[in-house]
Formats: sequence, structure tokens, C-alpha cells
Amino acid sequence: MPVQQPPPTWVVSNIRLTGDLAPEVARKRMRDSCARVITYGDGWMTCCRAMHPEEVAEQITALRKAAADLGEDFGRYTVSYQVTMNIGDSAEQATAAFGEYISSYYPELSKSVDLSNWGPTGTPEAVADWFRQFSAAGVDHFICRFGALDQFGQVERFAAEVRPALEEKGSQS
Repeated sequence: MPVQQPPPTWVVSNIRLTGDLAPEVARKRMRDSCARVITYGDGWMTCCRAMHPEEVAEQITALRKAAADLGEDFGRYTVSYQVTMNIGDSAEQATAAFGEYISSYYPELSKSVDLSNWGPTGTPEAVADWFRQFSAAGVDHFICRFGALDQFGQVERFAAEVRPALEEKGSQS
């Protein structure tokens, strides 16, 4: 691809309508964050809601509305998801390896954060299914990070077992 001038800017925003906020506060924050993404960015990047593809779809709907309200074509925007994953022979083995990696990399954070929201752990087919769900929710690009002490092994496994499963079923990743 030719060098783009200026380079595309993807704005990170993870606001959601569910949680501890009062509904009217959450809606206002969603509107404001979507307006910023549309006004200042060429795309949106999210993460850390790996068990909730419906929230990604909800945010994309809000971004589409913000684009329409601001007279912008949402079709020019990119939707991306930064995902941390672990591919294993079983869900239990992958989850344990993921936890070992995160607790080594982020010792304090790992004690207070639900790691299941970082990304999928499990067999190659389970991880591929996660990608299919989030692609169906509207994600255009995935920024992949591997939650494992054996980074090279995870990259190889992704390339050999997950990527082909996505291509077989016509999914884009």
C-alpha cells in the first residue's frame, strides 16, 4: 500500500452503556466519545470486551449515528479490535497459560481484572469462532497479541491452525 499522508488515525474508545454508570451518563459519554472518533479519527479501535460482541455492535451503531449526525460517511472508517489470545489443546490448558503470561507481565493488574475480557483462550476452532463472532459484529481489522510465554509458538499456531479455519469459512480477519 502506498504511504498515506497523513497516516490514518484510529481513536481508542471503550465506553459502553452497561455497567456502573447511570444510564443517562453512559448515553452522554457514548455520544461524546463517538463524536470524537468521527471528528478526529479515520477509525475506531477497541479492546477488553472479548466476551461481549453485542457491545461492539452497539458501539458501531452509535458510531454510525454520530457519523450521520456529523454529515460523515461511516463507510470510510475502519473498525479494529486489539485482541490478546491464547491457543491451546484445550480451553483449560489455554486459560492456564494465558493466566501465567498475564500474571508475569502484569502482576498487579492480573489480580484485579477479569482476564476473560482480554480475548479468547481455547482450541484453534474456539479462537477462530471468536474471530467470526466479532467480524460479524462489524470488526474490520484485528490487532493480534498472544498471551503466552511462548510467543513464537503462538504465532506459528495461529498461522497454521486458526488462520486457515477462518479462510475456510470465508471469514475475514
